[in-house]
Amino acid sequence: MPLKEYTSPKRRFARIDIKVSDTEKSCIRDGAKLANMTMTDFIVWSCLDSDQVVSVIDSDKLSDIALELARQGNNLNQIAHVANIVKNKPGVDKALLDDIMSMLLRLNESQHAAYASVRDIQKHVYQTSFKRLLFRD
Repeated sequence: MPLKEYTSPKRRFARIDIKVSDTEKSCIRDGAKLANMTMTDFIVWSCLDSDQVVSVIDSDKLSDIALELARQGNNLNQIAHVANIVKNKPGVDKALLDDIMSMLLRLNESQHAAYASVRDIQKHVYQTSFKRLLFRD
């Protein structure tokens, strides 16, 4: 919702007390001023009415996913290694083995892409957490 469209309710009865650093308060005050809002309206708009998305990520689960993807990649590589050894043995259907190798290659590429995505998310979570630590008073 654009800032211009936000309208404050006539009366508010509930109260929330929060603690912020001087830097955070200054940022909120500046944002409210730029939006031509009171600090209360700006905070409510930022939390409830803006298009901002806040993602909550369980970093332990993300680490578990990264570990599992790494294990799967290792398993795929072992299967491909065995298939490469077997393909030169007599009596092996080479066309079928080529199809299996092609599928393994596609699976491996997908696994690498998924693993890279998880690592990117972990990196972003780490950088965001680090920035929050840097800007604390």
